[in-house]
Amino acid sequence: CCWIMFESPLELREKPAVARFIRYLKRDTTAASQSGSRAVLAYPRFYDGYPQVVEARSRVLSFEVRTMEPAKLFWCVLPGVAGGDIKAPTTRQMQLGEDGLGRPVDSSLRGKLDVFGYNRRTITCGGLEPDTQYTICCVLASNSTGQMPDGATVLRTKTDLCFPIVPTGYPKVNNVPSAPGAVELLFHITDPCRAYYVITPQNPAGGANRLHVAPTPAQVVSGEGATGEKVPEHRSGTFLASPGFVEVFVDARLEADQVYSFHVTLLPRNMKMTLTQMNLGTAAEDGPKVTSIYLQVTKENQ
Repeated sequence: CCWIMFESPLELREKPAVARFIRYLKRDTTAASQSGSRAVLAYPRFYDGYPQVVEARSRVLSFEVRTMEPAKLFWCVLPGVAGGDIKAPTTRQMQLGEDGLGRPVDSSLRGKLDVFGYNRRTITCGGLEPDTQYTICCVLASNSTGQMPDGATVLRTKTDLCFPIVPTGYPKVNNVPSAPGAVELLFHITDPCRAYYVITPQNPAGGANRLHVAPTPAQVVSGEGATGEKVPEHRSGTFLASPGFVEVFVDARLEADQVYSFHVTLLPRNMKMTLTQMNLGTAAEDGPKVTSIYLQVTKENQ
């Protein structure tokens, strides 16, 4: 999706900028008359410092443009960094709505619109991936001649890292599978993610009472309990999940008449750094969270 906002018309305090533009036109006209040829204006240009990124949240990116004269703006937003992960498109490819390899760019990540000299316009794109590098490409075409520069103006930015959350009431026991000691859980997933989980007994033999103690996100990712002990492989794991309701079957070999804790943490699917590298081993205000539920095992549901 894409939104475009207009700002108020030219204010009085910006008149010096108009004067600079008039001098710019005069300079081109004078140079042309001295050469004995007809005056031809240069291609449209952006005002100094534009385009510029206004906001780059986890899934939304906004940038602002401001031009020296009325023109047609072609723009696109591409994942990756120009010269690195991607090849910047040519001006012709931008007119055609293609990336640097000639592939069509999603309609929500490209566009063309009329811009008016010195007025600001803000373009907002949604549906982006968090913690991802993006390249913004913009090029102006003259309204009168269609003349364009040889290359696009390129900006680079990165969206914020967004940790998925588990909605209230989830996960929950979906049903009791026929396999002894197994459990099936129902998750409600709101963002593409990778889920990590561990199942630990609340009162293990010879251990401390951990009824109200949950492991940290880093411990869950590492397959550990609250005291750092390694959880058996059949009681820990990970899975990829897309938005929607997801059923997860775990053959945890749970024992009858025991109470267990199921701990889960969700991380962005494309997260490239470890929790240790991010110094998020413990709960943080904007970091990953651990959600816990109790599993009561009786002989009837064994």
